[in-house]
Amino acid sequence: MAGCEKELKGYEKIVGTATINGQKYKESTRRAWNFNGYPSKIGLFENYNLFHFLVRLSPEKGK
Repeated sequence: MAGCEKELKGYEKIVGTATINGQKYKESTRRAWNFNGYPSKIGLFENYNLFHFLVRLSPEKGK
């Protein structure tokens, strides 16, 4: 097996951003050679004409 250190340790990929009440948030996933993180979840409930959209937001700065 061979690869660069960045691919073996993984990295963060930002897949979305939002601003709520002036606070900036991001949605990110972790990606590495053997793992792709899971972004937002979206579901369709046809009987109710409804979309269910779930995001995992965290502050852009701090924890």
